[in-house]
Amino acid sequence: MNTSLPSSRPQRVRKWSRLVTLLLLSGSLAPLAPRAAYAQVAGAPHTVTGKITSDNGEALPGVTVVVKGTTNGVTTGADGTYSVTVPDDNSVLVISSIGFVKQEIAVGKRTSLSQSLVPETQALNEIQVVGYGTQKKSQVTGAISSVSDEQLRDVPVANIGQALQGRAAGITVSSNGTAPGQSPTIRIRGNRSLSGDNSPLLVVDGVPYDGSLNDLNPDDITSLEVLKDASSTAIYGARGANGVILITTRRGKSGAPRATYSGYYGQKRAYGRFDLMDGKQYYDYKLEAYKAQNPNFNPTAPTFLTTDERANYAAGRTTDYQSLLFQNGHIQNHSLGLSGGTDQTQYSASLGYYDETGIVPVQRFQRYSLRGTLDQQIGKRIKVGLNTLNTFTNANDPNVNVLYQILTTSPLASPYDANGQLVLYPNGDQLSNPLTLFAPNA
Repeated sequence: MNTSLPSSRPQRVRKWSRLVTLLLLSGSLAPLAPRAAYAQVAGAPHTVTGKITSDNGEALPGVTVVVKGTTNGVTTGADGTYSVTVPDDNSVLVISSIGFVKQEIAVGKRTSLSQSLVPETQALNEIQVVGYGTQKKSQVTGAISSVSDEQLRDVPVANIGQALQGRAAGITVSSNGTAPGQSPTIRIRGNRSLSGDNSPLLVVDGVPYDGSLNDLNPDDITSLEVLKDASSTAIYGARGANGVILITTRRGKSGAPRATYSGYYGQKRAYGRFDLMDGKQYYDYKLEAYKAQNPNFNPTAPTFLTTDERANYAAGRTTDYQSLLFQNGHIQNHSLGLSGGTDQTQYSASLGYYDETGIVPVQRFQRYSLRGTLDQQIGKRIKVGLNTLNTFTNANDPNVNVLYQILTTSPLASPYDANGQLVLYPNGDQLSNPLTLFAPNA
């Protein structure tokens, strides 16, 4: 008999988020830049190890080594060594560190790759965003890591947490789950408290932000600055004890109106599958387990297999629940922008849509964003700015351990009965059919 399983129904979360700020600005920000299209490439992975040194042979710790076009990256240890897994022989490693020239090196078939970095003296004159404004890098004494607009566009990401992954020293970004739209956990220089909150403070265009990372569209961001030590975060007091992430968003600039569009589309698929037993292997393995406890065990005993399992074993039928559940997912992002203005007035507006599905049915994350800015120069010393951000997110997730049920369901058990209806408990116990998690009205 088929019954419903209330606890396995997908959870749907819809949320509106809105941020409106009125700011006094001292200068204009970077213009809106178009995004490029991306494609995902699959291949046989292998591990590359090596050592990063300076031009005089000294080991460089904290150097970022990222596989170009992905979020897969590591930082070098105290001895300058690293180890990273690349997807194929066409991979390119991007090696970067503050104060050194960034280098891109093709991996090929090499498994060992060491490199020396050349100092970038010109970087000392660049402008660095700090907690209370901007300074030249040569005058900055605090620990600050930067992620530029170019780095944000290297790979499609759902939120700024994924954009920071592997791109800044001293920052640990860990995933909270495999479902689309999961906000990652960000730690700056480890945990500060055993029982309190260790999340860093988010500051968007100079205003502390208490919303979710998924509420911010990465297309609207021009740069990320991470303040890591006490001298950098002092202006924010106790709120900056866990570090501060400064987020600078796009704004309009003087000039003729300019319309932009950026977007990408890609597919997701399971990287690999578990090597599970077929029906015959499962039968033999279970029989050996019973005989280990009772050498005279008779496999015809009713407690050994269910009637359905015996029929499928006799007919040589096996059910592969991985094939029934795994599917190809997709990820897409589209963004429309408009900006322009005069020397006294600048404006910008953008519309964004992000959609990502998982490799199992139902899992999906969608985000709709609407953002607008207006800057008005009043006299020579005062500039007034208006910034509004509106976001609607829709997240579907069954919130269950799908793989556990796939791995523990008998391959001899039938997922459907003779009438084509789902069997709620194919094992004959309290372990439900994995397909009921995703079938409508199951």
